[in-house]
Amino acid sequence: MQTGILSWGEKMDGLQSVQINGENRPYVPVKDNIKTFYRTAPAFTNTISLNGGSDKSSYHASASVLDYQSILRNSDLNRKTANLFTSYDLTRKLTLTLNGNYIYEHGKNRSYLSDGPINANYGIAAIATSADQALLAPGYDVNTGAETRWNADEYKTNPYFTINKKEDNSSRDRFISSALIKYDLSNWVFLQGRFGYDISNDHIISIVPTGTAFSINGQGGINALNQSKTSELNTDILLSGNRDITKDLNIDISAGASFRNRRTKSNELTGTQFIIPYLYTVENLAAVSSKNALTRIVTQSAYYTIDLDFKKYLTLSSTGRYDVYSTLPRNSRGIFVPSVSGSFIFSNFLKIKGLDFGKIRASFAQTSGEPAVPYTTQIYYSSDKSINGVPLGNFSRDLPNYNLKPFTLNEFETGINLKLFGNKLDLDFTYFHRITNKEIINAGQSVTTGFTSAYVNLGKTRNTGIETSIQTNLITNKNFSWKAGINASHINNLLISIDGISSYAFGGTYRPLNASTALVVGKSITQIMAYDYQRDKNGNMIIGTDGIPKRGDMKPMGSVLPSYYGGFSNNFQYKSFSLSFLIDYKFGNKILSATETYSYVLGLNKATLIGRETGIVANGVYENGETNTINVPAYNYYPALATNISALAVLNGSFIKLRQVVLGYTFSSKILNKTPFKNVSIDLIGRNLLTILKYTKNIDPESQFSPSLAYAGIEGASLPATRTFGINLNLKFK
Repeated sequence: MQTGILSWGEKMDGLQSVQINGENRPYVPVKDNIKTFYRTAPAFTNTISLNGGSDKSSYHASASVLDYQSILRNSDLNRKTANLFTSYDLTRKLTLTLNGNYIYEHGKNRSYLSDGPINANYGIAAIATSADQALLAPGYDVNTGAETRWNADEYKTNPYFTINKKEDNSSRDRFISSALIKYDLSNWVFLQGRFGYDISNDHIISIVPTGTAFSINGQGGINALNQSKTSELNTDILLSGNRDITKDLNIDISAGASFRNRRTKSNELTGTQFIIPYLYTVENLAAVSSKNALTRIVTQSAYYTIDLDFKKYLTLSSTGRYDVYSTLPRNSRGIFVPSVSGSFIFSNFLKIKGLDFGKIRASFAQTSGEPAVPYTTQIYYSSDKSINGVPLGNFSRDLPNYNLKPFTLNEFETGINLKLFGNKLDLDFTYFHRITNKEIINAGQSVTTGFTSAYVNLGKTRNTGIETSIQTNLITNKNFSWKAGINASHINNLLISIDGISSYAFGGTYRPLNASTALVVGKSITQIMAYDYQRDKNGNMIIGTDGIPKRGDMKPMGSVLPSYYGGFSNNFQYKSFSLSFLIDYKFGNKILSATETYSYVLGLNKATLIGRETGIVANGVYENGETNTINVPAYNYYPALATNISALAVLNGSFIKLRQVVLGYTFSSKILNKTPFKNVSIDLIGRNLLTILKYTKNIDPESQFSPSLAYAGIEGASLPATRTFGINLNLKFK
């Protein structure tokens, strides 16, 4: 059988067959289908800056324009930025510094990222191997405007309909300002006040176009019409002094207080069924739902720092901070967190051949934090839907936690830094041990509670690891230099306990709904939970009466966070030419791949070639111990297998990549003598040029659709990874 999204047809023999647009074409595989759908997209960034000043003042002004075209047609991003910085000595003791940034950003038809409707990536990735993607264009009936259906699943939107008809626009106006005034009370004490204000206005409109197949009667609707205003005020005052107590002992001491006030006001509207086709206004909707929200977060802090320096080779430091968080219950909002640290330059006393510099350091620090969102400790009711004009009451599906407390992070760190052989070799080694208590997460809950999730104090987690860095000047002479660097890290994290709930705390899931991520006591964070094969005591797969391997228990299958990562860099300089490259890597992490599951279901995975013509007799036994003999057609076997055994979607996310190569040339001063330029350089830049090693055959190992920890490691229908080439021209005027 053959449809637009199923690749379970007969052997491709080149004979004429009916294609997805109704035409007769040869039945052959179509190569580069997905690659042809996307485009090579240009991006331009232009920046101009001015610098100047006098003995009492200085200034810096710049303006930048970014024009970024997406590889998905009819999609782009434009950003304009302006910056002004100035500092002025009002008197001999009084200094004023002002800084302002204005940013305007407009995004047109940004790609959806998950495996859902109106995501062009989701549709094109599912196209059958014998179907030419060009036959889907323009994606709609030129007479009626209705989406051209190309498969039996109306939620797999025609990708050409998406890029040609979707209206999904966003804009942001943002102004970031700060002011600092500093007064020298004496030659060793100053008083400083700082003020910062950040305000942004966001507008989002997302239209489900008239003619969209999955919408009610094809009438479309408004997915989102949002207007929000976010402002954040930060102020602090600091009294600081630096003085030599004795000839050999210096003290640097500071004390201060700060206030943070963040407010967000938003208006959100959704609606269905445009009455008059293609008139995308609120008044033209058959049903409308609106929601207004106002949130506020306030943090008040007081802090101190004390640094003692003895003869420039022994330093001791202490800090303390008291924070009061408005997002927590009244009886547990305040918390004090201290730190102590020290370092010793032992090379001042140990004269070892080849050792130019040696320092050891150690520290213990405690930090604290609050929930990422406010209003998690009580139930708040709202009215965001209505029936026949009568408003309906509603409430958040996050179970309130009246006992929520700030989380704390206790970290011990020690390390050593060595410079050797005339500073040609720089070594740095760090060991750290972190314990997080009562970390705050949004954990999944059983729907029988009346809620779907809850913000809870996780319990205790532990992170231990090492970080190493080696920087070398391998060759240094008049015409040629070669610098190389290696950095490597290893982290071992463990969830020690969870407070108040079971040993599992479920996180994110993906569209196939047969696996998820979770926090599991005794395992690394965050685990992929998936179903493996059911086996008997001898390790044989148990086969069901339908000939399909049976599902075993859901169990942890590995962390989505890497345990090893780092990079290797080289920089070569020959006269006016430079060449640098960076290789980086990650190892030890897993990926939960929706693409992998769908590739089995749709017949796109190479593994599904086995048994295409003969059927599959699974290698296993029935529950009574007898050997399986049931032959199942491939188009039934593989979709059922991927649905039952979600372990097939758990992939090794390790990789090594050639991340960046830069070839540059700097024009000599002799060439520029008779020009208005002081300095001219040009760089040819390539990024994400090559994946040297990976274990994911069908996806990029860095592909995922959310930065949230709950959804980290989950992949599905994101934009493809891109290889970029660029030219950077830098001109400095005399």
